[in-house]
Formats: sequence, structure tokens, C-alpha cells
Amino acid sequence: MFGTDVPAALSGLDVTVLHQLVLGRVLGISAEAQERKANIDYVRGFDEAIARMQDGSMQAAFIMNPPKIEQVAAVAEAGSTMPQKSTYFYPKLLTGLVLNVMAS
Repeated sequence: MFGTDVPAALSGLDVTVLHQLVLGRVLGISAEAQERKANIDYVRGFDEAIARMQDGSMQAAFIMNPPKIEQVAAVAEAGSTMPQKSTYFYPKLLTGLVLNVMAS
């Protein structure tokens, strides 16, 4: 479906399908426009997305599953990076503390 443009570890992610196929190919929104968030907004949570649809401040909403830890690990092991906003989930790790301890 993605050809050779997308590494295998990324092709199974909901966010890759959204960005590459739906926003890119179907709606014609370039990767650059997606990165700039031109006419795109990201919200946290189903309730906020539905509320913004109902009040008319959004024309469409896409609800995605968060990536599984195995998927994140597979992407890292493949030497790739996760797509924009694909790690927009909670709870967040306190990476600053972990990296600081490792650097000492």
C-alpha cells in the first residue's frame, strides 16, 4: 500500500495510514503542510474531538489508537523515528530524569 517509501515498522501504525494515505493521498495535504499544522489541529481525547465537531470548529475528526509499545520498539530497532504526534499519549515518561542519570 505504501510501496518502498515507508519502512515496514511504520506501515502498520494508525498515524502512518492517516498521514500518508488519508491526509496525503486522499486529501492532498503535503507532508510540509502537515508538519506546519496548516488547517490541522491535534486534540487529546475523544470527548474534545467530538465537542469541536459539534460546535463547528472542526470539519472532520480522526480518532486513532495509540501505538503499542511493541510498535514503538520496532520502529526504534529499525532505526526510524515515530511520525509526528504518534507519541501524543499519556502517561509520559520522565525522560529528562532518565537521560540525566544515564549521562552522569
